[in-house]
Amino acid sequence: MEIKLNIGLAELMQLIMQLPKAQRERLVAWMAEDEQVQREQVRDLLLRAPTMSRTQVERLSELRAAIDQWR
Repeated sequence: MEIKLNIGLAELMQLIMQLPKAQRERLVAWMAEDEQVQREQVRDLLLRAPTMSRTQVERLSELRAAIDQWR
C-alpha cells in the first residue's frame, strides 16, 4: 500500500510539532542517523577515488608552470 501526500513544509512542521516529545526525539535521532550515513557514503566515495602518482603530480606541476609562462 502506498500513500502520497501533497503538503507544504509549514503543514509538515505543524504536524511534527503535534507529535509527543518522545516521538519528536525519535524523529530527530533518525534524521541525524540518516545524515551520518550520507556523510559516511561521501567519505567512502572520496577514499575510493583514484589518486595521482608522484610522477603524475610532477608532470602536472610542470604543465602548470608552462601554462603560467605562456600567459
